[in-house]
Amino acid sequence: MRRLLAMSRYEITTPMIAVVDTSFLRTGLRNHLKNGQAPHSLVAIQSEAINAFIEGETLREMFRKIPKFAKQFRVTELELKEFFLAEWLPSIKVIELPLVLRELDERSLAVRDRDEDDFAAASLAALLSPCILLTHDLDFEALGVSRWEQGIFAICLVEDVNDGNAGLQAAVMIPAAPVFALGVVTKKAYDRFGPVALGVAGLAVAGVALLYLKQPPDRRNTIKSGAAKASRTLLEIYGEAVAALEHAKRELRQNLVPPPEDMLPVSAILRALAITPTSLSAQQLHDELESTFSFDVHELRAYLHGYKEMMFFEERRGGFRLGIPFEVWLNGQFEES
Repeated sequence: MRRLLAMSRYEITTPMIAVVDTSFLRTGLRNHLKNGQAPHSLVAIQSEAINAFIEGETLREMFRKIPKFAKQFRVTELELKEFFLAEWLPSIKVIELPLVLRELDERSLAVRDRDEDDFAAASLAALLSPCILLTHDLDFEALGVSRWEQGIFAICLVEDVNDGNAGLQAAVMIPAAPVFALGVVTKKAYDRFGPVALGVAGLAVAGVALLYLKQPPDRRNTIKSGAAKASRTLLEIYGEAVAALEHAKRELRQNLVPPPEDMLPVSAILRALAITPTSLSAQQLHDELESTFSFDVHELRAYLHGYKEMMFFEERRGGFRLGIPFEVWLNGQFEES
């Protein structure tokens, strides 16, 4: 029951968080090379509707498998590696999880028992959940993966949710459109003719009201009937937009890695930094999370600096985001390994 309540409460974040697995990368690269254009999933990631992350061990596994994949794709190892570096990795941030964090969620331990190679990706997905797990590997069943195309389907649903939000905003704006149009016209007239334009606009509104009052009773009833019908139509449009949006959100939730029964403090930190449009300082992160968790700002700042260039990237002085740009990762930890 607690899990059902948790799943019914969690909100769909914008942008959506996604964790990438090697099986997804293999399929995506193959289709990219075969079709000569980026697959839909990569386009969605590049559009920033989805923030994609990969665990460092998963990425090292991917590089180890490039010779095998190159042979399967009938290209050279160098060609595939350069293609991967140029076309895919710029849109994916790297996170090196300490072992103590990998073992926090029992679901990731269940995945490790099935396939140890999937442990790193499972741990990252568990900590960032609810999120999309981009994989075609059913060994992630403990994280809710039941179909090989589930992650791709979730990406399409993210776009449906975004379209639904746009449709809802458009429906809300429809009744205000005439008023907004009058405001735009009045503003332009004011810029050109000065305060007299405001008087003209006021007279126009008063004129419409006076014109209505001068109509015979039957004509007024016709006008009111037409207005009522228009209102009903607007309500129907709004209702349809709400229903479509809620349906897309419901479908999306069913295709995500579900959240844990109890959110861990570290998960709250990671998720907050994963979806922020700008970097956050320790104080800003503290203010963002204070309604849910009680963090000491000094300890939070020490934590961010302690895992800098492993999990957190200092984009500006004292300002952090989740994940390391691949160039930084390649020039550091990967070369050392």
